[in-house]
Amino acid sequence: MEKAVERQIFITKENQQRQRIENELIENITKGLEFKLPQGLVERQTEDMLRQAKIDLAMKGLPRNKIDEQEKLLLEGIQPEAKKQVKIYLVLSQIAKKENIAIDDHMPAKVMEFLLREAEWVVV
Repeated sequence: MEKAVERQIFITKENQQRQRIENELIENITKGLEFKLPQGLVERQTEDMLRQAKIDLAMKGLPRNKIDEQEKLLLEGIQPEAKKQVKIYLVLSQIAKKENIAIDDHMPAKVMEFLLREAEWVVV
């Protein structure tokens, strides 16, 4: 039992470190990179994130009328993150095209693997 707990702690720490490295890599790639985002993609991402936030709040027991009252506030918090996610996706998709990586549901993970391999970063 103790070995299983130790293993789970190790896996959790490893995942956290990998996530930190990926976030830093994405931040460095997109830093200072400004371009016009397709409004349709931003709107779709915002809608998806808003829908998910509403579901999360409902699952936590918040009444629907309270959720609806908070929609404007939710949107204000979600829109910048939606823009950031669209920007990241577009940058990763351009890297994927350049490196002949298939554009599919797994593309972001494949591009991250490629970038980490190219940088010879070892996640431990």
